Amino acid sequence: MAQEVKKLAEQSKESASSISEILGQIQNQIHDAVSSIDKSTEEVSSGQKVVLVAGESFFSIEKQIAELSEAVDGITESINSLYDYNSNVLDAVGKIRDISQETASNSKTISMATEEQSAGVEEIASSAESLAQLSSKLELMLKQYKF
Repeated sequence: MAQEVKKLAEQSKESASSISEILGQIQNQIHDAVSSIDKSTEEVSSGQKVVLVAGESFFSIEKQIAELSEAVDGITESINSLYDYNSNVLDAVGKIRDISQETASNSKTISMATEEQSAGVEEIASSAESLAQLSSKLELMLKQYKF
């Protein structure tokens, strides 16, 4: 019986040692699990920060797109105004061209009338000179017949 008690004591000692080893392994595994959980928690926190920064970036991009859209609208309005202004300028240039053509036509008419008047004046001058010569001749003739 002493041997059996001794054997049981040794088995108990070995079992206690095995249990102690198993408990040490479990403690190590729990420690590793806690470290992994802590590391995962840090990574999740870091991921949340990245997502928050990305969200802020998207908000900023959305704001810049809205501002760009407003600028494009303003540019479009300016282009439309320039188009309208150019149309008005083209209309005015067309009217000026028509007036210039009419003025040129009227200038030709005036020039022709002036030429006709010049010819008439020359004819009158020539007739006046002929009359003056006839008058001189008549005066000479009258002097010969003095009364």
